Amino acid sequence: MKTNFFRYSGTKFNYVEDVNLVLNQSNKKYYIEPFAGSGAILFNLTKKFEKYYINDIDRNITRIYESFKDPLNTYDYYKSKISFVFETFGDMTEKQNYYNFRDWFNENHWNSNTLDEGIYLHMLANSCINSMLRFGPNGMNQSFGNRHYTLDSRNFKSVKDRLHDTVIMNGQYDNVLNSIGNDIIKNSFLFLDPPYFSQGSSYQGFSVQDIEKFISFIKNADFDFIYTDIINEYNENISDKIHKHFFRSINNTAPTSDKQSRGNLEYMFTNLNVQILEKPEIDEDEW
Repeated sequence: MKTNFFRYSGTKFNYVEDVNLVLNQSNKKYYIEPFAGSGAILFNLTKKFEKYYINDIDRNITRIYESFKDPLNTYDYYKSKISFVFETFGDMTEKQNYYNFRDWFNENHWNSNTLDEGIYLHMLANSCINSMLRFGPNGMNQSFGNRHYTLDSRNFKSVKDRLHDTVIMNGQYDNVLNSIGNDIIKNSFLFLDPPYFSQGSSYQGFSVQDIEKFISFIKNADFDFIYTDIINEYNENISDKIHKHFFRSINNTAPTSDKQSRGNLEYMFTNLNVQILEKPEIDEDEW
């Protein structure tokens, strides 16, 4: 049974079997995920690594991970915070209840760097529209989602167990990789799911310079990896030694013009020689 931490459109949750098929053929000692996002891959790895490194440029995301790694965050403590929110504000599937909770969080907990901040952020992420956290100068400002998801005891334990051996980092991916160091990286498997290349889009993705630098990093890899992205002029002929496998189309809300123009298809690249078969479309609402 898979572990689900965030439930948002575009997560790689539905791809974990394909990823594990590739990853289990690697003999590397460490796992690195420079663009952690929902943690769908991290929490569903079937191969055991000696240590895990995850990074996200969004400090709010890493705050969530840090709160769930914290030894003080037991399942009883987590449930007490969920109960407090429902008793104080009501069911999060009611619009005004959600906005009251969001406003209270922004006033009392946002940027507090506390255990509770991460727990409440996780709850907001799984209650807002598409679970896509968004922030303005006054805090979290994502709209009502008419949905709610909390962790049961099994998912909570799975998350805690994996985070116990995980180094959590917050910064630009290249700076983070430099801080990890080449000796570890060359003995690592990297799961690489960078922002989409945005061309004239309002969505915050990679620039031309970003993706050129990233593709150069991939081409010179002395580590094992999976890289997921749409096909564009920079990666369509990435390298003879890197294998491209079809990664089924997904329903992703990220409004990148380049992604929309290419039919909302995503692909997987790897430097391990394995065969991935095309899968049928899965309705994100089914899970």
